[in-house]
Amino acid sequence: MLIIEDEFRTREVLERHFKASKIGLTDIRTAPNGLTGLDIAKEWKPDILLCDVRMPRMDGIQFASSYREIGGEGQLIFLSGYSDKAYLKSAIKTRALNYIEKPINLKEVQDAVMAAVRLVTAEEEKRKISVDWQQHHDTHWSLAVLRQEMVRKLIVEPDSQHVQLALKSKDTFLLRYNNSFTVITAALYWGSSKYPEDISKMQQEVLYQLITRPLLPQHEGICGFTSSQWLVIILPGAFGSSFQEGREKIEDMITELSEVLDPTISFQVGISEPVRLLSDIPLAYQRAMKACNSLFYNEGKNFFSQIC
Repeated sequence: MLIIEDEFRTREVLERHFKASKIGLTDIRTAPNGLTGLDIAKEWKPDILLCDVRMPRMDGIQFASSYREIGGEGQLIFLSGYSDKAYLKSAIKTRALNYIEKPINLKEVQDAVMAAVRLVTAEEEKRKISVDWQQHHDTHWSLAVLRQEMVRKLIVEPDSQHVQLALKSKDTFLLRYNNSFTVITAALYWGSSKYPEDISKMQQEVLYQLITRPLLPQHEGICGFTSSQWLVIILPGAFGSSFQEGREKIEDMITELSEVLDPTISFQVGISEPVRLLSDIPLAYQRAMKACNSLFYNEGKNFFSQIC
């Protein structure tokens, strides 16, 4: 907190009182006038400012206006021996939190400062939550991009050295190496609603939702859109068309997708037969696509690729 007060005795009493108080203030500085206070505020950036109104060289209202002009966001509390309404209006224009008349009552001043401390603390918590969320979002979006690139490589060139090395990073790509793999493809269709101008934003949101919900990470699967707009999900494990073969997990995955997608989007899904090797994932992808296309042309309900 910065105390700006031209009366030495008042400034000393306030400083001593708040240094001894236990209301959440970590540092207190003082200034004898608005000009000095402005110089300190530029460098120190106080969270709370306890400021007299009537001072030489630069009064409290002039200080507050200049402080706001340089981007100061601290909570302002004015002290004044004058009940002038014009000052009150000026205080409001500078977004003052409170206005206390002199002679000061320490209890009243402390209550006002405590209210400012609570407000600053709450705003800091909101900022922290916002920063944490942004970092969380950025991290997951980076993962979504990396996994999409891996999906695109796996359905085309799974035997490349780059793929083999990258898949060793289990935290990034999840897929258990040398296991069975099942490929899900989904074709997305917009209904009567307007087709989005930038479909990539919609795709980004779908991928972000899929990797931040628990189901896909729980199955250690990865997903991504191909350049031809097919959504591809690669799951480690062998899944078939009966519940004994794990059909329930596939249906859970499809339910998850329906919850992620905008209600205006319809989609069809094709599931490959399981393959044992990474090198067979392109074949599984083609089979899943054929199963999906078969639904479109034959209006069937069997989305598993045993027909292929």
